[in-house]
Amino acid sequence: LILYPQNSDTPCAFNVAFFWDLHGTPCIHYGLFIVHPDHQGKGIQSVMGFTNLLLLLKRQSGKTVWFTDLGRSPSGSRHFCSFMSHVYPRPGLDDDDGVIEKKYSSQLAVARAFHSRFKSHAGMSPNSELCGMAVRGSNGKGGAEALVRVNGTTRSRNARFNQWMESICPQPEDEVIMVGQFLVTSFLSRELRRRVWAIATFAALITVIFYLYFVSSARNVREELSW
Repeated sequence: LILYPQNSDTPCAFNVAFFWDLHGTPCIHYGLFIVHPDHQGKGIQSVMGFTNLLLLLKRQSGKTVWFTDLGRSPSGSRHFCSFMSHVYPRPGLDDDDGVIEKKYSSQLAVARAFHSRFKSHAGMSPNSELCGMAVRGSNGKGGAEALVRVNGTTRSRNARFNQWMESICPQPEDEVIMVGQFLVTSFLSRELRRRVWAIATFAALITVIFYLYFVSSARNVREELSW
């Protein structure tokens, strides 16, 4: 998917995705998102992601689909989590006793298959190793070595995702495979809650402003009457 600004022949963003199959279960690799620096921070990635998502799901005729994502961008990881359900790994999932890995065994199986079958296709080094869901040395020799030069544009506005990515991918060569499913009902429910919360917050802010305004006006009136 390539996105062009209005009245321009120069692309401002693109996304590369591909289909694959795991024992009869359709899988879609969400792929690489690149947004030109001049157009970052405008919500383009979210719009492209949702549009591409609908196109990909339409092709699958409503079947249960696993989505995979590979990278070390906190911003991209947050974007993936905002669309998908049952995402593993993600911030807030600690696995000291192995319970989480058992719960998300299907996601682990998808990650192992993806790593073994698509190292070169997805830009992973042939010498990379899968440790849980982290791909150690993914951007090493033979991989997407240019991605080692990480810059600030990959960071998220959410500090929790920045900290999580630093803990799971401590080295510049490391990446993480994220696996999830897109459930329309869950996505719409999350969006509804988010928008209701935003509207409620805005309404509360307006109420406070009006209250302070009327209190101030009443105080001024009382002062004038006292004269």
